[in-house]
Amino acid sequence: VERRGITTRFVDPLDYEAYADAIDEDTAYVHFETIGNPALDTPDIQRVADIAHDRGVPLLVDNTFATPALCRPIEHGADLVWNSTTKWLHGSGTTVGGVVVDGGTFPWAEHAEKYPELAQDNPAYHGVNFVETFGEEAFTYAAIARGMRDLGNQQAPFDAWQTLQGIETLPLRMERHSENALAV
Repeated sequence: VERRGITTRFVDPLDYEAYADAIDEDTAYVHFETIGNPALDTPDIQRVADIAHDRGVPLLVDNTFATPALCRPIEHGADLVWNSTTKWLHGSGTTVGGVVVDGGTFPWAEHAEKYPELAQDNPAYHGVNFVETFGEEAFTYAAIARGMRDLGNQQAPFDAWQTLQGIETLPLRMERHSENALAV
């Protein structure tokens, strides 16, 4: 279904030929979850990354369920990773939040026509070309600019503090969650 000029294509997350078939010249990125909800599918990150990269698009992975304590998708070929901090990272659900991590690996400049907000002079930011100005951190700085300046998105200081408090115990909590899952 198309909304706002964007068409989403869904594929079976374990059907690698379907990823390849779904990507066309208008595809902006490929996205999946490290551990799919609700089916618990776990796609081969590197394999999907190779498919996406061969077609000139970045791989964005939702790592909310696995958390960085159990899986680091950038080490397996993902370009961008996002996590809801509200769930596992935070641990107590008192704060709504999220995080996007840019691996600095996608060659935005090679695809400047497809990603002009990053790789061409951006009139919304006085002609700044984020790729030329920030190099492999282009997406990070563009996301900060869009989120902070354009949308005003930021966590309140107390919410950020609560999130950081929860993250301190993440390795222990994930170890115990994993032990319980194996026992079940």
